[in-house]
Amino acid sequence: MGETSRFKCDFSLFYLGARRAIIIFLDAPPDYQTTLSQTVRIFAFNLKEFPGRPAQDFVMTSDTDLWPLRKEHFLPRPNSDIVLLHSECCTPFSINNRSYPMYPMSNIGATVSTWRQIMNDNHKIAFNSDSILNYLGDVFGEQVRRPLVVGEEGWYMDQRMISIRLLEWMTKHGNSSVYRVSDHGFSRFDRIAWNVGDLLPESFARQFDAHLPEKMFLSSQWKRNIQPLLLLMYGKHSWEARWCTMLYKTAENSFERWAFTVYAPEVKEPLIDDHTHCSLTEQE
Repeated sequence: MGETSRFKCDFSLFYLGARRAIIIFLDAPPDYQTTLSQTVRIFAFNLKEFPGRPAQDFVMTSDTDLWPLRKEHFLPRPNSDIVLLHSECCTPFSINNRSYPMYPMSNIGATVSTWRQIMNDNHKIAFNSDSILNYLGDVFGEQVRRPLVVGEEGWYMDQRMISIRLLEWMTKHGNSSVYRVSDHGFSRFDRIAWNVGDLLPESFARQFDAHLPEKMFLSSQWKRNIQPLLLLMYGKHSWEARWCTMLYKTAENSFERWAFTVYAPEVKEPLIDDHTHCSLTEQE
């Protein structure tokens, strides 16, 4: 991991911890860290550190660069075991002479017990690096042990894996408890055509999520691309917008201190301490 990436990781972990998030690390061989980081979330429910309660807890996957914009799209549904978002967005794929619908990994929700049924009913339980790689290898063969390349077939291994298992689960249990959230009339803010600064509030109401620009904490990106989104989401004087702005400023200041420390190593001040955090809370 490069120095800049390490700083970003440390900063993110600091704030996730402050929000009482539960963070699970997987001990991964260096050659397969990318593959495992891409695929481990569909096996998270088998890890011994996973804290969820099988019957009660509803868990939905997400991507770190996706911001949900319509809360009602992401909620559990009564009498539904599985909630699928954007389930009609992708073309089917074939493997072993069988066609499967492609369900995007960005947002798939289910109770913990249902997740375990989906992933474990048709295969030996995978619960660590070796068993996850073996599980994937049983389905995708040798490509699991090759380097991942962005955009190539292996890059979507987790999405293909969960799509296969979802179809198997539905074949066994039926579709009556599967809720497909309709995207009809809605669209996504996407980084490749980011026009949030030109969007009117009435048009914003028809967006279901935002695929954020890369390097969003750069000053130029934040002011041009993220601040307008926050204003549409929360309003100028909301605590949410103020909290996000304070987080951005803290990240910017901490990065400047980190860069100074890297180039002036005699400076021994900590990068993140009790004085470099957002004090604004939801109650404020």
